[in-house]
Amino acid sequence: MDAIKMDLYGFYMQNDAQNQLDGSIDILPNGAFTGEIFDYGSVTPEQKIMGHIIKDKNLVRLIFIKSPSSQNLANLLYQLECPITKLQPFSFKRAFKGKWEALPYKIVYDSNYKIFTAQIDRSVAGIGDEAEINIGL
Repeated sequence: MDAIKMDLYGFYMQNDAQNQLDGSIDILPNGAFTGEIFDYGSVTPEQKIMGHIIKDKNLVRLIFIKSPSSQNLANLLYQLECPITKLQPFSFKRAFKGKWEALPYKIVYDSNYKIFTAQIDRSVAGIGDEAEINIGL
C-alpha cells in the first residue's frame, strides 16, 4: 500500500518562546509515518521524525519522536491529540494539541508494535512544554 504525503507545520513552546517548525511526512495506511522537518528554534534545524497517528475511540492521537542530527542533543517525544466529532470525523488531516518532552537520545520506534524503546538519561528529565501540530491543513 502506498504512503500519503502530507505537509506538517506547527509550533512548540520552550522557555516562554514559541518556536515554529514545518515539513512533510509520509503516512502509511496503518497510521505509521516518517518525515523530515525544519525546526526554526533548534541549533540543528533539519531533523527527522517518526511516529504514529492512532484512532482511539473519540480521539485521534499523534505520537512521534523528533530527532536532532546532533548526537549531543536529546530526542523529543510529542504526544498530541484531537477529538473526533460529527463535524470533524476521523482523518489524518487535523490540528493536534498536546505536549512535548525531552527524552534520551538513543530512541528506536517499532511501527509494527507501536512502541518506543530507549536508554535512560535522567539529565534531560522534566524538560518540555506545550505544542500544536497541524497535518494537511
